Amino acid sequence: LPGIGRGRLLELARGAEGRHGRSALEGKSLLLVNAVRGVVPIASLDGQAVPRDPRAGTLAERFWPAG
Repeated sequence: LPGIGRGRLLELARGAEGRHGRSALEGKSLLLVNAVRGVVPIASLDGQAVPRDPRAGTLAERFWPAG
């Protein structure tokens, strides 16, 4: 959905966006983004562990940089 968090993530990801089916997510690190919480890594999907990506921390720091 359009929003501040989505817009900021697309800015940081240089516009990478797309729709992917459930099978395309297998074995990939996943995260949620919103303007209040920032970047939130997903730990599991449908009861299966999701691998953590070390870049998520860097992305979280860059999401709302300190003024």
